[in-house]
Amino acid sequence: MPLPRPFPEGARVLHVGPPKTGSTALQDALHQARESLALQGVDYVSRVRHEVIPARWVTGALPDTPKWAWAEQRWNELVDAMRAGGRARKVYSSEYLADATDEQVVRVVDAVGPEDTYVVITLRPLVDIVPSQYQQYLQGGLTADYETWLRSTFDTPDDAALGFWVRHRHDALVERWARVAGRDRVVVVATNGRDFDAVPAAFERLLGLSRGTLVGRGVRSNRSLTWPEAEVMRRFNVEAQRVGLVDAKYETLTKYAADTVKERVPGPDEPRIVTPPWAAKRADELGARFAIGIAQSGVRVIGDLDALASRTPVASPARPPEDVDLDVAALFAAGFVQAERRLRQEVAERRARRTEPGAPEETHETGRSAQRARRTA
Repeated sequence: MPLPRPFPEGARVLHVGPPKTGSTALQDALHQARESLALQGVDYVSRVRHEVIPARWVTGALPDTPKWAWAEQRWNELVDAMRAGGRARKVYSSEYLADATDEQVVRVVDAVGPEDTYVVITLRPLVDIVPSQYQQYLQGGLTADYETWLRSTFDTPDDAALGFWVRHRHDALVERWARVAGRDRVVVVATNGRDFDAVPAAFERLLGLSRGTLVGRGVRSNRSLTWPEAEVMRRFNVEAQRVGLVDAKYETLTKYAADTVKERVPGPDEPRIVTPPWAAKRADELGARFAIGIAQSGVRVIGDLDALASRTPVASPARPPEDVDLDVAALFAAGFVQAERRLRQEVAERRARRTEPGAPEETHETGRSAQRARRTA
């Protein structure tokens, strides 16, 4: 990998993902290294490891929850932190920024400050991303099996209205940000998905950090569900739809339940989701096409764009498991109930704060109105 030149002092750096390209590990490394970053003139502006609310608010992807009431405020606070004066490089990382439309990209860059904004897009082979993204859709209530979802997704690779392709038409994603931020201010980090140090090492160089600040920290990664785990979630979604359990908070609850399942250690023989040969071949063809478009876009590239077309060996056809582990099902159900209780507690605590003398009035409908106003702006 060629050594990139660092961004200038005072740069405002947006890492926009997309999902499943090493974002979780990078965010964990940045969060762990806050003190070292500050000593080296870098400010990681997220208050937690990954502060999702600002990015989901500005891209219109915030679920229907009480968080609407303060999401815009948190976005404005984050913008203020990014625009703060001084020589420190400021960094915000959220893969939800990859969901931004053309108009939303303009809004984000204008808010952060086009004169000093730089954008980093991390990419890996599409064929590696597809099964992980299927699992994300399961967390949103998807009931389709993997084969059905693949057919519907690959039938419309040029449909910008389909959420998957908004973030994973990688050439279009790069072009969307390059048009607004400037081609000389967009950096693509292309990896094969197996070199786990590639993304943090690139950020060390781009942020002017000493070697080892982000690399080798033993950071956590966002492991994928195994096929039995994913099938438990899919079947749960089917029954949840049948009994009318799916509502605005469902995604929040299923995500927490999935995180609970991920705390277990799968057995060595527990199968991962297998992408059928026709879909793997299609993903590699698209990856090669995306690489050509990115190469022609005029943005800076770190790594090898050829890696985006992984030329994956054709796998044997596979089907989801017929039976699921009862322990996995029980763990998922327990996580769902625990998430419901936690959400109710958060709502109760917010209501209690609103009743304190002098507390500003904050209602769910206020948040709903703000979100509607933003969407029509």
